Amino acid sequence: MKSSIQYQYGLDETGKPFHIESLSEVDRKIYFCPGCTEEMVPVINTERQKHFRHKNDTCKYETYLHKIAKLVFKFQYEKALRSNQPLELQQWAKVSCRKCDYGPCDLPDKQVTTDLIQTYSKIELEKTDAQFVPDLLLTGKNGEKMYIEIYVTHPCEQEKIDSRIPIVEFQIEQQADLELLLGNTIDSRDEKIKVYNLGISKTEREATGD
Repeated sequence: MKSSIQYQYGLDETGKPFHIESLSEVDRKIYFCPGCTEEMVPVINTERQKHFRHKNDTCKYETYLHKIAKLVFKFQYEKALRSNQPLELQQWAKVSCRKCDYGPCDLPDKQVTTDLIQTYSKIELEKTDAQFVPDLLLTGKNGEKMYIEIYVTHPCEQEKIDSRIPIVEFQIEQQADLELLLGNTIDSRDEKIKVYNLGISKTEREATGD
C-alpha cells in the first residue's frame, strides 16, 4: 500500500538536506531519504503539492522525522558558524517587584538571551559523551557542552536531565515542526521546546526585581 505522506525533505549525494520547495526542474535528480536511505524522486511539475516520492515505500515516518530534524539543525548551526551569525536561545524570567507593602507585583517577563554560536564552536551528530549519546553535541573551546535532543516518540531521558548538562529539546511531531529548527532564534516559550540545566527552565522561571 502506498504511503499518503508527502515527504518534504531529501538528501543529495553529499548528505545535504533539501526542502522540496527549494528545487526546480533543473534539480531533478536522485535524492535519498534521511530515514531509510532509499532513493527518492522529487515530484515537482504537478498540480498536487510538491514532494519527494520513495522508489520503494518501506520508510517509517517517525525515523524520517527524527533523522531529518537532526540533519536540519546541524546544517543550520554549521551555516551560522561559517557566517558568524548569531543563533540565539531566548529564555524568559518572571520578574516581581517588592518595593512596596502591597507587593510582590508581577512585572513583564525579562528576556535572557544566549548566543550559542559564541559559546559552542563545534557541532557533532550522535557523538558519544561519557555514558550518553546525544542527538547532537555542541562543544566550546573551553570544554563547554550542550546537548540538542529531538523528541519524536521518546522524550529526553531523566538520567540525561539529571546530569546537569545543558539540554535543549525540540518536540517534532510533523514536518511543519521542522520550522522550529530553521531560524536564528530558539524561543523557550514555545510549548514544543524545553530547556534544561541552564538556570532558567520553562517551569521555574523566577527572578526578583530590586
